Amino acid sequence: MLFKNYSKLILFSYYFVVNSKGSNFNQEIPEFPSGISQNFVSISPLSYCKFNRDNIYLEYPQRINEENGNINEISGVNPKYDISSQSLYMLNPSKYCKCHQRTVYFQSPDSEINTENVSKINIESEEYFVNAYTNKSGLRIPRYFNITDSTLALNVYWKELSNNLHLNNINKYQKYNHMLKYKQLSNKKHFYDNYNVLKKKFPKDYNYMPNTYTSLEEFKKDFKDYKVSKDNLWLVKPNFSTYGIGIHFLKDVNKVRRGDIVTKYVSNPLLINNKKFDFRIYVLVTGHDPLKIYLNEQCFARLATADYDIDINNLDNTFKHLTNIHVQRKNKESKASYVMTLDEVKKHIKENYNIEFSDIWKGVKDLIIKSFIAVNRVELEAQKEFNLASNSLFQLFGLDVIVDQNAKPWLIEINGHPSLSDKETASLNDQNVKDILNIAGLVPFSHFTGTAMEGECEYKDSVDEAVQQSICEFTRPTGKFERIFPTKDNIDYYKQFFEEVTTNNQALWDEIKNNDFE
Repeated sequence: MLFKNYSKLILFSYYFVVNSKGSNFNQEIPEFPSGISQNFVSISPLSYCKFNRDNIYLEYPQRINEENGNINEISGVNPKYDISSQSLYMLNPSKYCKCHQRTVYFQSPDSEINTENVSKINIESEEYFVNAYTNKSGLRIPRYFNITDSTLALNVYWKELSNNLHLNNINKYQKYNHMLKYKQLSNKKHFYDNYNVLKKKFPKDYNYMPNTYTSLEEFKKDFKDYKVSKDNLWLVKPNFSTYGIGIHFLKDVNKVRRGDIVTKYVSNPLLINNKKFDFRIYVLVTGHDPLKIYLNEQCFARLATADYDIDINNLDNTFKHLTNIHVQRKNKESKASYVMTLDEVKKHIKENYNIEFSDIWKGVKDLIIKSFIAVNRVELEAQKEFNLASNSLFQLFGLDVIVDQNAKPWLIEINGHPSLSDKETASLNDQNVKDILNIAGLVPFSHFTGTAMEGECEYKDSVDEAVQQSICEFTRPTGKFERIFPTKDNIDYYKQFFEEVTTNNQALWDEIKNNDFE
């Protein structure tokens, strides 16, 4: 039997408990041993989640060396634990959800369980164990796991880099944490080109990104007489750079390389204690057909550690002009904090600028929705190559937004795999993963037949299934995420920006308008 060899090794460690010899629901979180590869995580109580390095790990219970009790790296040996069942909290569907299937419920250590909506189950058959695989550098199946024997082995693929090759046979109950064309957002050139398509059609609406050049030839034509001045500052950004690496002010036009992006510098930002800041905003997308967008209310501000000015003789000081956490960590001369909560920012803006933060936030929501609409046509085209359910894909994005002195938010860039391991934002990371998986909705299913453990739901057709699954998703606990599109109040406005309104999108919009589940 296929599962006899690997089902006892690949299990959810993060909010699931595996009933094994000597384990119980009240055990403390095991400490991670020093010197051991952090790809492997100890068995954890049902309510906990841990992060290691630059990714979350939803992988393996610990291996015990019979001689000295140390954890071994994967070697194909049988684990000491005799795993016979898996205990999970399950969320009952809301009264608006027409599908009877329960989904796995993830909780925080300090949260209380609503016993009316959540129940505990014990899965006795390994055929239905809920499991996942994640790997920072891409999907790599351990040698004891033969993916060709069964493509139904995993409930969740969560990994940093995308690889769409295995999506041809993905089951409708399996989840994958990448949109197929997410790089059309995270790649600076691709995204500005997509944005520019709609900017030409709707110049008054698509006006939230600084002017940007993605073509070297066009740039050189317009900048042949360029001179640095306080009123005309531009940044050069390597197209594929991360962590602020390689970003610098434009000084010499001839040193701009093919592939570089040249973008207008927002030189009049709002300041906090004379420091420049921007927002890191988490956005969850759970599909493009229909398009569903959530905004996390627990965003945070990233602050520079040096006082802001635009002295053109000191433009190389990245500690005053770049807000990236990985840049500011390097400023050994400053003890100033470079992370601030949203509530702290709201208070500062109200007290020092007399600006209503709700107006800023309204603009932030607007630019988020328009940005994902800008790549909707590209994503839909890519999905035609695969037989995907409407809710097979989800992805967390990190948007960087700066606000100027006129309270106008500007989108700087979009990160397709924002770090979930920065120590400065650890509490947000834990909450994010819990909420994302609750929204996505994991249904235990047979890893042999692909059918749900609690039976299949019946739908009129694929459109009805997409709509009803979306309603079930909308009415699950969303935690710190707020659904910002589609809503009854904004469908009519944003509809105009879609190049193509698919049948699934229109059907969901009609359902939202005609019902009161919101």
